[in-house]
Amino acid sequence: MDFLSREGQQYYNETLGAAQAQTKLLPQVIGYENEIMPGLQAHQAANFASQSQNLLGMYQGLQGDSLAAQGAYGNALVNQFGQLGANATSQAVAGMSDWNRSIYNTFGQQAANDLALGSTLNEQETTAAQQSARAAAGARGLTGNQAIGMEVLNSYQLGNQRKQQRQQTALQANQMGMQTQQFGAQAYMQPAMQLSNMYSLPGMVDQTQASFGNLGPSFLQPESQYLANIRATNAQVQMAQAQAAATRSAGMMSMVGGIVGGLIKLCWVAREVYGEKDIRWIIFREWLTTDAPKWLLDIYTKHGEDFAKFISNKPILKRMVRSAMDIVVNRQLKNINSHA
Repeated sequence: MDFLSREGQQYYNETLGAAQAQTKLLPQVIGYENEIMPGLQAHQAANFASQSQNLLGMYQGLQGDSLAAQGAYGNALVNQFGQLGANATSQAVAGMSDWNRSIYNTFGQQAANDLALGSTLNEQETTAAQQSARAAAGARGLTGNQAIGMEVLNSYQLGNQRKQQRQQTALQANQMGMQTQQFGAQAYMQPAMQLSNMYSLPGMVDQTQASFGNLGPSFLQPESQYLANIRATNAQVQMAQAQAAATRSAGMMSMVGGIVGGLIKLCWVAREVYGEKDIRWIIFREWLTTDAPKWLLDIYTKHGEDFAKFISNKPILKRMVRSAMDIVVNRQLKNINSHA
């Protein structure tokens, strides 16, 4: 206790001495600054005018090189983004489960193969078209060229139908690919670009400017840095306490509403896939808000409503999404039964 008392008295003496010294020094400092201020202002004005002229001449001389460098930099970024986007998409596909990746690849390959066929019918479809036409011709009593013409017409109509179906399937496969690209960019490309920004030209310029920010002369600052630090620390503590007190009640009032509203909003895709009366969408929502990776929750919150509307009239894509969700739901149900 004696040691602490001596330390406290020493701190008091130092603080009081600094305040008394500043009281005596301040009038002298003001006088000195009044004497040298006009000269400093004139010096700064001359430097500003000189630097402006120098910069203007330099910019005019470098304009052509600057445009060429900017074009080269932009092209390099385009190539970089293209490569990063392709890698991010590959990572997104590789991050799927074996079962989901197999479905994704199979669906895309089948869509491409069917689209290449156009209106061509396979052997089974050709046989079915001929048999249907022959049955219709027999029912109408048509023979010869009339019956053959009906077969050709029936095959043509069926071929056009299959072409439209194949085009629709290919469109769905293309949309799945675009969704995968967007997911890959959000989950892989954007974090990589943010972490690597320090190595880009703008990032290095920002860091260089920051490193020079603390350089330069300081004129006439004889006050105690020790006391100045104490004042700054106390001011920061008081401001933090005031802000905490002001926001604490508002945060508590909005927390409950935020949680309830958030849980309701996180049900778009699950409700679309399972239906509102199926308890499985509630199980999936519980997993999403408690155990799911943060990046998945962020993407689901941001794009879930639009994606639910997108798949609402696409039964094939909806079945694929439900199959992926079933993996999570079945595992959750298994855990619940094991603890029952």
